[in-house]
Amino acid sequence: MQKDKCVICTIGTSIANGCELQLEYFNPGHAWEEDTKIFEQQINLRVTGLKNTIHKISAEINSLERLGLTTMSKVVLLAADNAASKACANELKKILNKFLVLRNKILKLSVLRGYKYMM
Repeated sequence: MQKDKCVICTIGTSIANGCELQLEYFNPGHAWEEDTKIFEQQINLRVTGLKNTIHKISAEINSLERLGLTTMSKVVLLAADNAASKACANELKKILNKFLVLRNKILKLSVLRGYKYMM
């Protein structure tokens, strides 16, 4: 019997590469609580254009798709406590549920309060 996998994955921002608002959201001062819907829409549009080449969508998906996840696998996404990370994590969660075999109820998003992403 195959054991279920539990993968902890930190969230970067490669999924937002090329989005118009990416540079703006990388500036300090954009808190997690900020509305990121427009930025998420831009990320979604970018991803839609890449759906036939899933490994190019983001570094996280490129890694996760190679791990042989099953419908019983668990993925915990760890995001920094800023708006850019929130937008990227929200879109990444949607994509993982859509393109990989994970079930929505076992994908978790956790926020690392006080974590500072260094670029």
